[in-house]
Amino acid sequence: MEEYLKKHPNPKPEKVIRDFHNELSGLFIRKYADLFDIPSEDLLFAIIQISRGHRKTNLFDETEYPDIQTSDGVIRTSYLAGKIQETLDYCHKVAVIQRLRSANCAGAGGDCGC
Repeated sequence: MEEYLKKHPNPKPEKVIRDFHNELSGLFIRKYADLFDIPSEDLLFAIIQISRGHRKTNLFDETEYPDIQTSDGVIRTSYLAGKIQETLDYCHKVAVIQRLRSANCAGAGGDCGC
């Protein structure tokens, strides 16, 4: 955080939240893990890492995103985080297309035929 503040003196709170929301998600999950009835530390770690990994992170880091063996099988944290990244990217693209269509419809008096 100190390094971040050196690069961004007096950042707006929304900028800090945006830049650190994936880390904050992990802290939130750990703090309230009892509410979620997560049965083991391994599963908790996997859920936190998958949450943290949904954006701007190195999913090839095997220390941060290991395969975790459980009694139910293997949790592939990098794969799951990657699928979340992929899904969010797709949803963002769809939202952009919808905004462009709305703008075109508004420019055509709401009667563009789409």
